[in-house]
Amino acid sequence: MGARLESLANQAAGATTTFATLAQQHGAAKVKQLVAAEISKLIPAYQARWDRNLAMIYAKHFTPEELRSLATQGTRSPHAAKFRSTRAAVAAEMQAVSRPLLQQLVTQALRNVVGR
Repeated sequence: MGARLESLANQAAGATTTFATLAQQHGAAKVKQLVAAEISKLIPAYQARWDRNLAMIYAKHFTPEELRSLATQGTRSPHAAKFRSTRAAVAAEMQAVSRPLLQQLVTQALRNVVGR
């Protein structure tokens, strides 16, 4: 469930003025590649915190038994409908809780690219 961090970080980085400036100077494709490589290198340092945030949020909406059922049975779980119905709320909470973490990751990646 926490696999979206890298994709979100790349999207967020691409929307920054720093990225736009670098793209003007060095070409968008090259900068996109450099930033993606930096984000990929940094993901291990951030993934555990991202996953903890996500687990904390899911724990607010589901019991341990419901989560176990979803993990083992997936869409066949009797709690699959609840999972689908809480997706928007979980996403909104995750965005609010994890925005600073995502910003830290993107900032560090861009600093690393600028410092090359």
